[in-house]
Amino acid sequence: MSTSVTVFTCDMCDFKASGKIVWGRFYYQLSGSSLIPLERELGWCSSCKTLVPVERLSINNAIYDEIQSQKVDLTRYEAELLNLENRSFFIKRLMSSKKKEEIKKNIAYTQRVLKEKLELVNILSSRKTPPRCLICSSDEVISYKFPSISDDEPPEKRYLTGFIHPDCGGNIMISNSGIRLMIKMKSRAYSTEGVLIKEWYE
Repeated sequence: MSTSVTVFTCDMCDFKASGKIVWGRFYYQLSGSSLIPLERELGWCSSCKTLVPVERLSINNAIYDEIQSQKVDLTRYEAELLNLENRSFFIKRLMSSKKKEEIKKNIAYTQRVLKEKLELVNILSSRKTPPRCLICSSDEVISYKFPSISDDEPPEKRYLTGFIHPDCGGNIMISNSGIRLMIKMKSRAYSTEGVLIKEWYE
């Protein structure tokens, strides 16, 4: 599936950056090879002098809501499996084994997501350093909630983001590039303090 590319420019200088900088898969690597998806957002890096993906370290209500949702789903799936196991042999023969395997897959998936979210909360709770740039690992970053833009907007239409370009004081503008790309996503793994460990293509 192709994805529309967002472009950021400055109305006072020739600055230009692409929204695809945040594309890819970003993980915290725990002991061994365990990978936990990390939260990120677009921001400014003083070392890179451009817009970059920045760690999001706040534990917001959305994370707790998702944890609670996964717990509810897990309880429901386990109840469905138990109900299926307790049925008579004749009824179980009538029930497709495919249904049982589907429930087991749902349980395994939900357990994995729940474990990841709980580990993410633990990582963020014990974090000692501030958010880092996920490109160069610098902590000289400015996080910002940039607006989104519809894929239907023409490339010549630019909108204010509300973010001031740190280098020249101009307004950072957002627009569509008019280009849609299909690219192989890069994966990156970081220490729990946000330092890049390795990069690869899956």
